[in-house]
Amino acid sequence: MPWPTKKLEDENKISLWDYVSRSLMALEIISIITGLYFIWVQLKNIVDNQKLSFDQASTEQNIREIQFLKDFKKELTTGVNYQIYTSLVHGKPILRENGGTFTTDDLKEYLSVFNELSFVSGKGFIDGSVIWSFFYYYIAYTFENKEIQTYLKLLREYSPGRFGGLDRLYNYIKEYQVHVESLKGNEN
Repeated sequence: MPWPTKKLEDENKISLWDYVSRSLMALEIISIITGLYFIWVQLKNIVDNQKLSFDQASTEQNIREIQFLKDFKKELTTGVNYQIYTSLVHGKPILRENGGTFTTDDLKEYLSVFNELSFVSGKGFIDGSVIWSFFYYYIAYTFENKEIQTYLKLLREYSPGRFGGLDRLYNYIKEYQVHVESLKGNEN
């Protein structure tokens, strides 16, 4: 009878091996599912952190933009710069040699504000639509003034890019004006 006993032991070993094998497979599946769950949790945390980071960056951008707006608005609405702008609006001469009250240095300081505004806008610190909203008239009155264009032409004979920020801002506000008008036209 040794033969049947041996066969029975071999069958028990196989079923024991099947049991261990199936248990290991079940453990492997559970491990994979658990791992996938932890990966999902980690990815969710990353996405949430990036969203929070983006919201903070957006808030910081808005604060920075507001600060720049305040600074530029103050530059244009105080002192000699405001007097120059007021003269432009009323169509009065600007420079002393043309019957105005301001020196070329005064005018250069005034024009430099637009260069700085153009630079800050170009770097993305102030949105273009905000420039259009807050500075449209300052830019338009300045750029469209014949005396200023004559002065810029004279300066640009020796330095072609001089005060090019004003040109860039003017082109932008005019393009943006066309865009705004096309949106109004689409509403009708």
